[in-house]
Amino acid sequence: MKKLYSVDKASISDINQIIKLRVALLKEVNEIQTEEEENQIIHATKNYLKTEISNHNFVSYIAKNDKEVVSVNGVSFFKRPPYLENLQGVEAYILNMYTG
Repeated sequence: MKKLYSVDKASISDINQIIKLRVALLKEVNEIQTEEEENQIIHATKNYLKTEISNHNFVSYIAKNDKEVVSVNGVSFFKRPPYLENLQGVEAYILNMYTG
């Protein structure tokens, strides 16, 4: 049977699925060692995503196989002091590229 995937911009309702893959990524690269660390990451990331997705400072796209999220990415936008090549100071950081 052929699997069909969809790719959509993540919303607040996708936060738990984004966190699930982020935790898997951090465990894979040994950034999370204990259950306590995992709980800290989950709590902090949930707070971050609720705020930053709403403020459009974090954008994520998720790939789904039916209803299950199988891949995620993220872009975090931020401002820094202007410089000649970027007089507005707006920059972005690509992160969380992960497929579970």
